[in-house]
Amino acid sequence: NACKDLLKSPWRKRTCGLETVLEVPAPEAGDGSVLAAVNELPAHYRTAIYLFYYEGYQAAEIGKILGVPTATVHTRLARGRARLKDILGGMDYERSV
Repeated sequence: NACKDLLKSPWRKRTCGLETVLEVPAPEAGDGSVLAAVNELPAHYRTAIYLFYYEGYQAAEIGKILGVPTATVHTRLARGRARLKDILGGMDYERSV
């Protein structure tokens, strides 16, 4: 029964093999895009933001990947969002979108 539960688990349905990932091209960063702004962030904020928004991992999963507590991931996400807001122009960007 434990094996059957593992096969039915949502984690197994959300993951894919490395062969599949190799076929998908990386997103290209255009001038003024959000991805370009994410790439300007310091490495620890950039990694957390990228894994959360682009790869779809949860904070607990990111914590396990990076070897940090979940609370640290939440802090990095919040601080990374604040820096992105500054990079993208703050309130002016929100009004133009």
